[in-house]
Parts: sequence; C-alpha cells; structure tokens
Amino acid sequence: MKYNVLLPKKESGFSLSLQIVKKNSSDVFQSNFDLTVTLRYTGTHSNSNMVLVDVKMLSGFTPVMSSIEELENNGQVMKNEFKNDHVLFYLENVSDTAKSFTFSVEEINHVANIQPAPVIVYDYYEKDEYAHASYNINSVPVSQ
Repeated sequence: MKYNVLLPKKESGFSLSLQIVKKNSSDVFQSNFDLTVTLRYTGTHSNSNMVLVDVKMLSGFTPVMSSIEELENNGQVMKNEFKNDHVLFYLENVSDTAKSFTFSVEEINHVANIQPAPVIVYDYYEKDEYAHASYNINSVPVSQ
C-alpha cells in the first residue's frame, strides 16, 4: 500500500531546472521571455516511461503557440496540450542524459505582484517519480 508519503528530494526520480531569458520588447509594459526546461532521469531504472512536464503559466501570461508547435514538429516533444493555464508536454522517455527544450511566453494582461508558477515533471506510469520547481519573471534581467 502507498499513502501520501513525500519522497526525499534527492530520490525523486528526476532532476529539473528552469531558465528564463527575457526578450527586448518595443512595448515597455509588455514582457516576453523564453523558458528553457531541462530534465534528466535519476531513478532506479535505465530510463523512464512516458514523461509529462506540466508548466503552469504565470498570471497574465500565455505561451506562444507557434513555439510550442515547433517543439512537436521537430521531435523534441511527442505531444503538447494547453488548457486551464497549463502547458503539458509529453516526452517518450527520459534517460540520465539531460534533455532540454525552450518555448516562448508572452504577456497578455498586466498583473501586479506576480507569484511564482510551478513546473512539475513526472513519470506517467510511476507517479512517485517526479520533480518540481517554480519560476517567476520579476527578478530576471532583460537580455540584449
């Protein structure tokens, strides 16, 4: 039997890191950025089963759909879905070699005091193998 027991962070099955690169925008009030998701499998098997990466959008932001479709078209992800302010990326499997993908995000509504948004990666069939992180736009400098 399994109960709601949190696994120690180091034995969670995945390693997850996020990087934000802000883009210059001609509109001073609009923020656009690229979000890079890097993950690798750290579990007990040689690689994972199918993996889901669930990226919650920051309040007032939406993904640039063409950048998400491009990830699927060039084979970086198997499938993607966008619903209820979440972008779901499906990956066939992940090994102990780091795998990264980047997509663009744009601001559609100005929101004050934006709170961090979570990103969760987990094995579709082994839900106790997971990792989570969060991101926020407030403290990131603009790249030139």
